[in-house]
Amino acid sequence: MKKILQQKATQYLLVISGFLSVFVLLVFLLDSIILPLVVSKNDIIVVPNVENLNSEEAKEAILKSGLIVQGISEQFNDKIPAGVVITQLPFGGTKVKEGRRVYLTVSKGKETLRMPFLVGKPIRDARVELIRLGLSNATERYEFSESVTENYVIAQNFPSGQIINPLDPIALVISKGSSTALVVPSIIDLSREDAENLLKQFDLIIGDITFQRNETYDPGYIIQQQPTAGTKVAPNTKINVVISE
Repeated sequence: MKKILQQKATQYLLVISGFLSVFVLLVFLLDSIILPLVVSKNDIIVVPNVENLNSEEAKEAILKSGLIVQGISEQFNDKIPAGVVITQLPFGGTKVKEGRRVYLTVSKGKETLRMPFLVGKPIRDARVELIRLGLSNATERYEFSESVTENYVIAQNFPSGQIINPLDPIALVISKGSSTALVVPSIIDLSREDAENLLKQFDLIIGDITFQRNETYDPGYIIQQQPTAGTKVAPNTKINVVISE
């Protein structure tokens, strides 16, 4: 009797061990193979390629895929029309998790600029303004002008406000000053008589005379002049002087 009971107990143990083994195997398969496949299938998304689509179509395609459009930046592009996607990140075809953020760069179209108004400005200021706008290929031609001060812009080949390309050839005409302008000579250290004789040779004349005490110069000699030497002036301009007492 005891032997029979032992045999039955052994059989029960074998059956229970078999069930446990099968259960463990099922749990292993479910956890290691079946569930990962299901989760992978639901969570992994292939990023759609939205390059060369307009921004609205691109956003719609990304949202339908379960992804998020995180940010859209813009940049000028000479080849891709405005509003069309230039690049994306992650790239199209990349496998990502659901809810991943996608960044887009959209074309602003061909870069255009408006020509500034430069006439009447010093050439130095005009150059700075052109460089600030990215227009650094301007050419300059100098001409005499009776109405525009020397080194000021007389004319520009594109009218102000016109839309131009950064590579368009900009040309400026700059004043050389009057063709009849005279250069004032120095009359410092000269007597009044000598100064008047020298100025006559330059078609210039003595103007207002002021006397001033000075310990450096002998009396009767010019110690200051206005305009100063080197200044360009018109014929018959008066040169005001200060003479030492």
